Amino acid sequence: MLNKIYLRGFTLAEMLVTLTIVGIVAALTIPAIIQDVQTAQYKAAFKKAYADLDQATRRILIDYGGNIGGICSNNLCIRDKYLEYLNYSKKCDNVWNCFVKASNDGGEWEDLDGSPPTVGADASAILNNV
Repeated sequence: MLNKIYLRGFTLAEMLVTLTIVGIVAALTIPAIIQDVQTAQYKAAFKKAYADLDQATRRILIDYGGNIGGICSNNLCIRDKYLEYLNYSKKCDNVWNCFVKASNDGGEWEDLDGSPPTVGADASAILNNV
């Protein structure tokens, strides 16, 4: 008489069904988790930028007697006052000095009405406060 030893385990079909279910659950939940993380990162970056600008504004107010109204006569002047208190990588006197003209087909970018793009306004700066 032969003694057969029966080992208990899972069949291949059971393993494939289990892995399929785990894969479907992962595919449904991972994008939502990634989106939540990205949203939290954007919120943190916004709060930091806001805090940096708020701190620069407060320092300007302290240095100029609590009134920011009569300090400057144009936007270039107020930009330069802020840049005294902020870290920046590039100061732009107009958009074309700061941003590269390029597009996918080799032509220049333009708005729908054919005008140059309004990526930034005159007297902008590329901040580097991160």
